[in-house]
Amino acid sequence: MRPDRGPGLATKATSLRRHCHNAKARSFTFSPAAINIVVGHVLEQEDGHVIDLITRYTTIPSMPRCDQQRPVCGQCLKSRVECTGYERQRVFINASGPVAGQALSVSRASPPVYDVSLHPDLARSAYEVKYLDLFWRAYLPSGKAFTPYASGYSIGGWTAVSRDLFHTDSALRKALLAMCLGTLGREGGEPWMVREGLRSYTQALGEMTIGLRSPEKRSSDAFLVASRLMGLYELFVDSRMHLIIIAIKLRRRNFLSSPEWKTIPWTNAAKVPKDLLLDIFVDIPGLLEDLDALALCDDAASRPLLYARLVADCWRTDERLVSWFEEQSPRAHLEALKEREYKEPTPEDTAVAMSMSLYWTACLLTYSTLILVLTSNPTSPLDITTLPERMNLNSYCAAIADILEIFFQPSSGIFSVQLVPLPLGIALSYLASTLKPGTPPPTELKKLLGYFTRGAVGERRQIRTRNQW
Repeated sequence: MRPDRGPGLATKATSLRRHCHNAKARSFTFSPAAINIVVGHVLEQEDGHVIDLITRYTTIPSMPRCDQQRPVCGQCLKSRVECTGYERQRVFINASGPVAGQALSVSRASPPVYDVSLHPDLARSAYEVKYLDLFWRAYLPSGKAFTPYASGYSIGGWTAVSRDLFHTDSALRKALLAMCLGTLGREGGEPWMVREGLRSYTQALGEMTIGLRSPEKRSSDAFLVASRLMGLYELFVDSRMHLIIIAIKLRRRNFLSSPEWKTIPWTNAAKVPKDLLLDIFVDIPGLLEDLDALALCDDAASRPLLYARLVADCWRTDERLVSWFEEQSPRAHLEALKEREYKEPTPEDTAVAMSMSLYWTACLLTYSTLILVLTSNPTSPLDITTLPERMNLNSYCAAIADILEIFFQPSSGIFSVQLVPLPLGIALSYLASTLKPGTPPPTELKKLLGYFTRGAVGERRQIRTRNQW
């Protein structure tokens, strides 16, 4: 038998029915907060009976649904009212009951915060553009791309191609990002960037593996540039210099000196002055190898043959160097650089400095080899004073010492640093070998040694640029 709950309960139920019926007739319903308060109060006494009443008397014809536009819905825009969003405001009520005479405290949720962040793909693209921009600004002289004129005298022509084709091939994009993140990470002391660069490089290798199976893709320009960035393309055009430097250090000729490697890669493209200079430079390791072979030869019959061949090769290289200087060298630009004392270099200035420093290094190696061979001939030792004026080796050391100033300017960029060690090392090696005990070092030797006290080229500029972000 149910206990008597008193006359107050019937009155509350009747009032609730009447209120719900009137609400239905006026075509509106209770707010969620009002229903929660009423149901929460009556359930304590009626064991859920009123829930059926609420369902029955608050069913109304369907209203137009929200179009779910974000951040505000279309209905609110049309009505010109403030849209409160899609999150229902919560009302918290003290379950222990209010103390007599104390006002009911209601806490409402703060207005919703809408997510306006970029889509992950867009965010990734934005960060790629950001770091690539930082990389180019730190890597290139004055942060500017090489012009066609500058590309003709430097080994940086690939940078313009990679910038143009960056968005056309995923392997190229990941390879360029690998070099970008690796360079910025090492220069700025950011290990996470170095790790991300390695991850991008691994992904680029995977893309290359897939691309090699597609005849159309593997013959594209973007695919070749990606190969260049990962070290495969260095067997061709621009990065021959890196292999030449290794060959000079080993004093061994390599495959790049063969006629095929000097002609086939340029079957469909004309050579620029830089290519013609490297064609000469690539034969110099062979001169050093023959010089060592002559020094070790004890065979009286073979030694004269080695001697004659080496002398002939040196004079032949001299003719090619003279021809390049007269027909291909940027002499007018070089004179303008001297007048400015190599200050505030432009990308064109840096390109000219690269070519001329390599030219003077080639002259220094070739003529020092020729002089050493001729003066060591026991039967007819050479009188150095009879040699042409262009074989004054100290003049090349002085020229190298002067022009290297360009590479240590803040605007020269990280790219310029890669060619400093070769001319600097060759010039220092020659001057040190001719320095007599007790004599003061020449001016050019002091200047060359002074470069070792200079800071890393482009480092301050790169860090300053990164701080802008």
